[in-house]
Amino acid sequence: MSANKDSKGRFIKGHSTNIGRVKNNFPITNILRTLGEQEQLTDKGLIKRRIELLMEKVYSIAENDDTEDNMRKWAVEFIAARTEGKVAEIAMPNEDAKKIIKVLEFDAVTDIPGTPRDSNAPSEV
Repeated sequence: MSANKDSKGRFIKGHSTNIGRVKNNFPITNILRTLGEQEQLTDKGLIKRRIELLMEKVYSIAENDDTEDNMRKWAVEFIAARTEGKVAEIAMPNEDAKKIIKVLEFDAVTDIPGTPRDSNAPSEV
């Protein structure tokens, strides 16, 4: 039996060997942002950030007719998602959920109170 456990095999309070989630001091997003901010000299002698050069490459892929269709599709979707926002995906309910959903049904438009077609509404002369 471990010195950290009681007679039933449970950890004694304050003596767990679980150190929890190790915090990532430099996650991949930070690395990518750091690399994207680095400056490079272009073929035309201009200094641009790498992220700008990368985005120019994505635009050229989207605009180039010689690019494979799947690459053009990816580039166009990439640009659209980052300029217009991604379209929300709608999950369709499964068969069990459809049984739970109740739909309000009206016999006819005449059932709407206060409308001219309401059978109980005063007639217009």
